[in-house]
Amino acid sequence: MSYDDIRPVFEKYFDSNVAFLQKTKEQMDEEDSRALKRLNESKEEKAAKKQKLEEEVEELKRHLQIVPNDEDDVYTEATRLARKVPVVDYEIYNQNNKPYYKIKRADSSHQLFLSFLSLLRNFDREDLEALWSLVKENFATTKPKNFSDDFLLITLGAMFEKLDIHAQI
Repeated sequence: MSYDDIRPVFEKYFDSNVAFLQKTKEQMDEEDSRALKRLNESKEEKAAKKQKLEEEVEELKRHLQIVPNDEDDVYTEATRLARKVPVVDYEIYNQNNKPYYKIKRADSSHQLFLSFLSLLRNFDREDLEALWSLVKENFATTKPKNFSDDFLLITLGAMFEKLDIHAQI
């Protein structure tokens, strides 16, 4: 590459650097002038500004004040933000020798749990009771066919059935 080839590229980048430095210098001068203006502000102006802010705060506090009224006979019906959808079915399937728990709900949604422990962590008592009733229904007439079904039946049974102290171990 010759000097004539390099010169336009150099000038382009040099000019952009100079423009950046000038722009930054202008911004710095502007910030300095704002700071000087703030320092030169008189005490009366500062006090007036502070008083104005305090008045605005007091006015906002007055608007936010809640006054209880015991004679108010108005009742509102509260609706829950999140409605609880019951568990209606479950499915256990194995993939790569790991059990996956698919829980189906009444609104046709489903959740997939990679382990029984994660299922227990994410379920509340109502969900577990619904799952237990489904498991009892499924295995009332038949025996579990695989380890996952047996594990689910035994674990939920241990959680919800009362202990039989006369049972043989």
